[in-house]
Amino acid sequence: RTIRETVKHHFAVSACILQKDARIGKIIGFYSVVFAAHTLLFFYSQQYFADFGYNKVQISVIMLLVGGASCFGALASEKMYRRFGKRCLIPETVIIAAAILCYGSGKAGVAAAALMCAGFANAALYPIQSDSLNALIPSEQRATLISVDSMAMIVLFPLAGAFADRWGLKTVLLLLGAILLLFLLAAFCIEKESFSSDHS
Repeated sequence: RTIRETVKHHFAVSACILQKDARIGKIIGFYSVVFAAHTLLFFYSQQYFADFGYNKVQISVIMLLVGGASCFGALASEKMYRRFGKRCLIPETVIIAAAILCYGSGKAGVAAAALMCAGFANAALYPIQSDSLNALIPSEQRATLISVDSMAMIVLFPLAGAFADRWGLKTVLLLLGAILLLFLLAAFCIEKESFSSDHS
């Protein structure tokens, strides 16, 4: 197959999977928004700190600390999930939204601490997403959905960059955090049982 045919096939298979069970689309859509927001925060944070006059070494140290927080979140995720189940979802996603909003403070120290918290929470979310999808679809179909889902960043990254050039990175991140928080509020109100209860 050519690259074009492969991409087309992936989208076709993903569409068929989503049509079979509406719950899969809700799970994919929800986590896509949350993970995309965190990914944008992570990568654009480097420019955010550069705007404060931080050099590459200082920014690398911040990112190293964020990586450590993410590793700790990954290590703690299984234990947290076994104890609290899907109830972890609400605080972890709210932490990511709140961390993005903290960038509106215009203080590098606050932003660095917020980014570490977001990294921890984001890493801790993966077992919940994995468990939710494992219960609905086989492993080979999960890989197809995830590969298509990741393509959303191709659109989001340049879009966020264009807005940042026009309005400033601080404003864009502040708006992103507010939009994510409103999205989470709406999602939890509409699908409270699906997202916040433990089905185990």
